Order: sequence, then structure tokens, then C-alpha cells
Amino acid sequence: MIEKIQADLVALTIVIMLLIDVNRNRTFVESRQEKLFRYGLSASIVMVVLSIIRGVFSVLDLETIQPDELLHMLHLLATGAAIIVWSRYALVSTACRCMPLKKRVILVVFLTVIAITITVVDKAWYRPYLFGVSTVVLLQSIVCVSIRRKTMQRLHWNTLWFWLLGLLVSLMLLWMFDHRLLLDVVVSVGPMAMLHILQNRQLSYDSLTQLRNRSLFMRHTGKILELGGKGSVIVADLVNFKYFNQRFGQLGGDALLKAVGSFFAVNTPGRMAYRYGPDQFAIVLGKKELDKTQAVARIINERFESSWDIGFASTKISVNMAIVMYPQQAKNAEELVNAIDLTLYYTKADRLASPVVYQKSFLEQHQRKQAIRQALLRALENRRILLHYQPVFDVKTSSIIAGEALLRIDDPELGLLFPDSFIRIAEETALIVEITYIIVQEVCDFLKRTSLDIPISINLSAIHFLQPMMEKRIARIIRSNDIAFSSFTFELTESMVVDSYDRVKEVMGYLMKLGSSFALDDYGKGYSNIESLASLPCQTVKLDRSIVEQYETNPTLIESIVYMLKHIGKTIVAEGVETQAQLEACTRYDVDCVQGFLFAKPMGEHEFLAYYRDQTENHRG
Repeated sequence: MIEKIQADLVALTIVIMLLIDVNRNRTFVESRQEKLFRYGLSASIVMVVLSIIRGVFSVLDLETIQPDELLHMLHLLATGAAIIVWSRYALVSTACRCMPLKKRVILVVFLTVIAITITVVDKAWYRPYLFGVSTVVLLQSIVCVSIRRKTMQRLHWNTLWFWLLGLLVSLMLLWMFDHRLLLDVVVSVGPMAMLHILQNRQLSYDSLTQLRNRSLFMRHTGKILELGGKGSVIVADLVNFKYFNQRFGQLGGDALLKAVGSFFAVNTPGRMAYRYGPDQFAIVLGKKELDKTQAVARIINERFESSWDIGFASTKISVNMAIVMYPQQAKNAEELVNAIDLTLYYTKADRLASPVVYQKSFLEQHQRKQAIRQALLRALENRRILLHYQPVFDVKTSSIIAGEALLRIDDPELGLLFPDSFIRIAEETALIVEITYIIVQEVCDFLKRTSLDIPISINLSAIHFLQPMMEKRIARIIRSNDIAFSSFTFELTESMVVDSYDRVKEVMGYLMKLGSSFALDDYGKGYSNIESLASLPCQTVKLDRSIVEQYETNPTLIESIVYMLKHIGKTIVAEGVETQAQLEACTRYDVDCVQGFLFAKPMGEHEFLAYYRDQTENHRG
């Protein structure tokens, strides 16, 4: 009996330490699960203390004294209460549907009344009654946890299920043989294991979706690759989730993430699903060939073609997917993450059809991108920025009425770089902002040296409109060089107007007030929003080359666009005119100006100046 008391003291110490730790880390607002955990620990302490007192009575041979019978009844009552609370905790942990609070209160009162009645009428029925109620509650919890297995993390489910089973077995032993020790041990060790798992979950699991987090993804994949495992990884990236959040709010965004997370948790083979990023989910598939991995990706795509229920609405969202095979394409976790990120980047940037399998060329493109980024930094540092100029011609008179400044980078390592290879990189790194200020200064120097009497257009990027003082700095550069603002035309695209309409209108108003003009570039390539175009104070619209190229297959397209733009009073420039037939089409459809290789390619400033003077003299002659 001394050994049992010692074991009970150890159990009591464990439970008290757990309760102290839980209380120390309490917050002002607790979840039902946290409250039940505290209540269960408190009930367990009462149960173990009563068990110790009963043990002391037995050692001191005081069992014949009247209080021992009362202690026995109280111990059974505390045992039943602890069992019921822990069973309730199990139900809440598995998100099982529970009885409403009002009905639970009525049931507890009813069971208590029965217990008191039995105690008064016949104490012999008190023990089997409590054991019966406790057993029924435990069996209900075990059944519920078993049903919810697929929705729970495996370690959590295993621990909770075996803990409940241990409580049931120890309860049977207490009922049949009055063996209290096993129940006291289970009641103390079980919560300790559960608390350990919960703390691990906080570190390794996402609190919103209940999926493994990125940290655990890194540990798991690192271990798999270290042990020579083979398989694949699928990462799903929600498209434009930021705009979804703006439309439906934070609650809507969280509801969508929960729904998507639940889909991956239930439908992932082996349930190796992770929340890889804020709006990204990863699946680790073991021993899967590429065709089988793509089959899983197709299932995911099919699900995303349907709507998601977010409580107050039903909505759709698209997804980009990257597939990386290991160890063929990644030898360690770092290489795996790099491969995933590169695949997702090129999926978005190049608008590739999802899912996209990682290719070695992605790494080569990335390395090329880094080299170009270094070239841009060197160009800024050493002012190795070249400007070429392409003339714009009046269709009716064939005279040069304007020029467009086109950027080139002359790098000692990579050679001459054209905009197609570096503009996107310059925008992503925000280097385009400083580059544009240099361009404005270079154009000012060119105009001062040549005294040209035609305006020069400069392209602006979307990132410029994120700079609060951008227009003032441009104005300061032009003013400091004593150049007329009318010598500058600034070109912007439709996407800039859509994304930052108010800011674009503000910049345009400021610079146009000083005398500069604006042109809408690449019209017809993207949104073609006639409403915003009509409300913006830009006089010139430049048709994208794709519109000009379609004149043979779709002649009504260019005709209808020109008619519409003319109707709202815009001057039309056709870009990319390269053939005589295209020029004739522009003339036939009443396009005002043209620009393209048919007339002149972009050229250096000396060549452009000579060409302009020759054309001007020939036109006069």
C-alpha cells in the first residue's frame, strides 16, 4: 500500500505541475478546449488526493471509521467527474457535435439528482451507477474520436484514442478490483502527453487550417531526402488571394483558407499536406511517378473549378501549381524550396498552364536574371545607360512629328541588353525608378545639345506611381535643365490605369499643367477600358502591334477601335508597322501616326539626329 501511495504522490505531482503551467500561460480569453483541459486537471487532482487519503486510512488501519465510507463515495464521485470532463475534452478536441449547453445542464442536474437519491435510498447502487455513467460517456467519446480519425493529425488522434482506451480499462479495474493506481497514472500521464502534443502543434501546425506548417515541411522533406526517399511535391498557390481578401474581408479569406486546408487534409494521399505559405499549400507524395503526381494535380484542379463555400457566400478562385520530383530535381530541402519557388514564379510570370513541372531551364533563367540584376546595378553606378530613339511619322505628310526614347544597357560582361530582357527585372527590383530619372536627364541633355523641336516620349512603369513624389522629381529635373515641359510625352499602359487610377490621374494632372503630354501605350493588349480612357486627360493612344498584325484576319477590329477612339477625340498612333500592307491599312482606317521598322528602327542619338534632319530637309524640298 505504501508503494501505491508513493505512485499516487508522483501522479499528483505531475498533475499539479501541469495545472500550474497551464494557469501560468492562461490568456484573458480561453477556448472551450483550454477550459476543459484545466477543469480536467482540477478534477484529476481532487480524485488523486482522495485516493491518497484513502490509502493513508488503509495504512493506518482506519477503514472501519465512518469517514472512510464518505471518502470512498467522494472518490468515486471525483473519478466520475474527471472521466466526464476528459471525455468532454476529447469531444471538443475532435470537433464532434455536442449537446447544447442548456440540455447539458439539465442532464447534469438529472444525473446528480439520481446519484443523491440512490445514496439516500440504497448506497449499494451508488458505485455501479457512477461506473455505468462514466463508462457510457467514455464509450461515446471513443466512438466519436474513431469516427473523426481522418480529420485529425495522426499523432494527436493516436494519443487521444489510446488515452481514452486506457481510461476505460483502468475504470474497469477500479470497478471490479478497486485498483486505483492505474487510473491515477493514466489520468496524470495522459494530460501530460496531450499538453506536449498541443505545444508541439503550436510550433509545427498552422492554427487556422490545422495543417502542418512550413517549418515542419522543411524538417520532413529534409529528412526524406537525407534518407534517400523518392517521390514528388505539389505546391498549390491561390491566384490573386490578396484581391479575394479585399473583396470578402479577413473573415472571408480565413474561411476560404480553412475550406481549402480541409480539402487537402482529407483528400491528400497519406495526408502529408502542409500550409506552405500565406496562400500556398503543399503536398508531399512518396514513391509517386510523374504521371501519378500529375493525376493528383488534375484532381486538385478539378476541385478548384468548383465553388468554395465560405459561409456567407459561394465563390471561385484559381490556383497555380508547381510539381517538383525528388531526388531527381532536388537533393536537399533547400534545393527543393528553390525549385518550388522558381516554378511558381515562372508559372505566374509566363502565364504557363498549371500544373507546371520544374525544369532545369528555370534555374538557368534565374541565374540569368540575377546576372541582369547585377548588370542593372553596374549600369546605375557607372551610368552605362544608352538611349536609342525611334521616330513617329504622320501618316498623311510622312513627316517626323515625335520620337520615342528606348532604353539599352551596355554591360561589359553581358554586352548590349534590350528592354525585353531586363525591364521586368528592373520593375521587380524597383531599379526602374532611378533608371527613369536618369533617362529624363539624358533626354534633357540630348535636347539641349540638338535643339530638336519635336517631343520625345518616355515610358513610365507601374512602380513609379507608388512613389509619392515621383512627378515632382521629374519636374525638378526638367526645370533644372531649362527644357520646355512640352518637349516630353510620358507613356503609360492600361494596366497602370486600372491598378492605380486615382494616382495616375493625379500625376497626369500635375505634369500636364506644366505643359507635358501623356500617351496610352499598348492599347488593345490588355483591358481596353474605354470608360477610364475617356475620363483620362491623355490625348494620344498607341495601338499595340498585335492590333496592326490582325488587320488581314480581322480587319473590323482595327476599324472599330479607330472609330471608337476618334469618336472620343483621341490621336491614334499605330505601333509595329513593318510592311507596306500594314501602312495601307492604317491609312485606309484613318490612323493618325505610325511607328515601326518599315520607316526606321531605333537608332543612337547621332544617327537619329542625322536621320531627322535628312527627313525634314527632304520633306521641305
